[in-house]
Amino acid sequence: MSSTSSAILSLTIYKEEHETFGFGLSNALSAVEEGCYVCAVGRESPAERAGLQKYDRVIQVSENNVPTVK
Repeated sequence: MSSTSSAILSLTIYKEEHETFGFGLSNALSAVEEGCYVCAVGRESPAERAGLQKYDRVIQVSENNVPTVK
């Protein structure tokens, strides 16, 4: 049996006016989880430069809780 640990980290993504943030979100993996998961991160995008990775869970943006995407 293996266990996984997770840490809550803060991440700030800076972008130029003409750029997108460069990531996509999908539903949480179960009905009891809050937030959304990163499903894609664009190459050389602001999100990639900031360290965002596929399968990261987003639970808050600008101090606002992120509901599950429906």
